Amino acid sequence: MQLNSSHRTMLDRRAGTNGEHQAANYIASMLGALGLEAKNNQSTTNGMQQFNFTDDYDQKQTSYNVIYTIKGAKSEKKVVISTYYDNFYYGYLSHEDQVIEDGEDYSEGINASAASVATLLTLAQVLPQNHFNFDIELVFFGASYYGN
Repeated sequence: MQLNSSHRTMLDRRAGTNGEHQAANYIASMLGALGLEAKNNQSTTNGMQQFNFTDDYDQKQTSYNVIYTIKGAKSEKKVVISTYYDNFYYGYLSHEDQVIEDGEDYSEGINASAASVATLLTLAQVLPQNHFNFDIELVFFGASYYGN
């Protein structure tokens, strides 16, 4: 399989890349379209909590946590359900995003994070149809491989 630019954008969600930022925006737009409440405070705007980290090349990068809430009857309690949406590319791209090796299995993270993101997006559709005595906060973490 040869990688083209559309494959690379879709597959490469390493922390701090355009692919990761596109994924965060996609998740936020899906949750917003469902009518969930975006977290907004001094560090979070429209459900997007921006933060900085230092990558493996000692470069300052930016990532986002995406945070939305399903409101329950009583909002003083909450349950948090979370996942990560970035992935680790296992060396198939160089630092300059050039393909340096071709192979069948580009990254285990492609399946792992995609499956958990799909699960949380499905929960975001189903859970509001029920009534809870607590809020449910859905959190999608960026830069998970950097411990953020």
